[in-house]
Amino acid sequence: MADWKEQLKIALDGVTSGGKFAVTGTVDSPLPEIAVRGVGKLALPIDAGQAEDLVFAGMPAPFGKGSKTVLDPAVRKAIQIEAARVRFSQDWDATVRRLTADVAAALLGVYGCGAVAGVEARLYKLLVYERGGHFRAHRDTEKEPGMFGSLLIQLPVAGGHTGGSLSVRLQQEEVVWDTAAAAMPGAATSGGSSSDGASVKPRTAVLPYAAFFADCEHELSEVESGLRVLLAYNLVQTQEGANTVAAAASASAATATAASKAARAAGRAPAAAAVKAKAAAAGRAAALRAVAEAVRAWEAAGEASQPLVALPLAHKYTEASLGFGALKGDDSAKVRALLDCPELEVHLLLVDKMVIGGCDEYLHPDDYEEALETASMITDDDDYYTSTKINYIWHSSQFGRLGEDVGDFGLGIWRIQNSVLGDEELFPDDQQPYQKQYEPYTGNEGPSLTYWYCSALAVVWPRSRRPTVPDRSVRQRRR
Repeated sequence: MADWKEQLKIALDGVTSGGKFAVTGTVDSPLPEIAVRGVGKLALPIDAGQAEDLVFAGMPAPFGKGSKTVLDPAVRKAIQIEAARVRFSQDWDATVRRLTADVAAALLGVYGCGAVAGVEARLYKLLVYERGGHFRAHRDTEKEPGMFGSLLIQLPVAGGHTGGSLSVRLQQEEVVWDTAAAAMPGAATSGGSSSDGASVKPRTAVLPYAAFFADCEHELSEVESGLRVLLAYNLVQTQEGANTVAAAASASAATATAASKAARAAGRAPAAAAVKAKAAAAGRAAALRAVAEAVRAWEAAGEASQPLVALPLAHKYTEASLGFGALKGDDSAKVRALLDCPELEVHLLLVDKMVIGGCDEYLHPDDYEEALETASMITDDDDYYTSTKINYIWHSSQFGRLGEDVGDFGLGIWRIQNSVLGDEELFPDDQQPYQKQYEPYTGNEGPSLTYWYCSALAVVWPRSRRPTVPDRSVRQRRR
């Protein structure tokens, strides 16, 4: 029989949210009425003349690089128009609300419970990609509190476009959104009145969309011909929404079970969706029981067993985004399974590592940005020093974010590393830094590079033998 650690790993591997890191599809909608200040009302599909007007009215789109916002067409070539300059008809607002509920449910893995009522899509930019337009691999920054994802809706353009596919990646998985495949609208009849005075329904279209968690790496390939125009929205979870999602999975299971019982009582077969939802709920319940059994086995192993376990989180988190109510996808499901075990004390931990090392690239100040792309840190030469500093940010399920004085909780980085479930590396050799900085040479020292790395974990231990908790005076409530 497997020991408790292997048992716990297998059990947690079976706990999933039922959601996806990226979803694509189409939405049937009346063609929206869109007015852009400086351009006027857009006629959809957008013709060549209005395409030129949009390009002329917009500005080159920048991107974030560390703490800076920069322009570099080699990295991103696009035109953007600020959200404040774009206005829509009310029917489009209704379409966006409906689509937001669908994509939020698909990402969060919660269906039919009203849990996505606290998720809003807020227009960020209208984006135009001409021929040659592209965006290298990147992750979206958190542009406002509560932002967890991005929603892109493709607008119809006369003649469509080729190229410009979007690839979204999480760990070893990838979803590709081919925006050229459905670039033209499926138009129905025009709005207004017919020759005999009868009213005619507004023109409709099938509009392609993609939605994904903001921390997922994504890349837009080069537009080969034509024009790609889209609406970019931030998916934001309000506080009310964050408070309801946690309970939604169990509500979903209860709803599915009730629907199946009602169908059988009426003498008809349960709907396929209800059957599927019930099966998924049963699978989740079995996985949660397996986690509870593994935790009890750990507790039974006593003091001689490993004192804590660290579970690496699949998504990327920052100091601002880490929190029990802000976990994404399977991370949320696995941590909730641990929280449901009364024997465990559960914390979230963000480990930020800064490494400073020597560099033999002597560059002019105008070339510093280039140095970050081409220069490499020297780590295997005794003539060059390397120093490492590690910062810890803890979140307690009881007290929220803890004060900085907590440090490593008295555990030490190597003890945390040795406790990682599955023996994964906290900072594998091939991990790319999320930020780099180049410092030129001075009179006494040569140039140097600074790299920053980040890993997020759930750290748990049995309450019966928990590490010493710092004094309450150093605890800090969630900001």
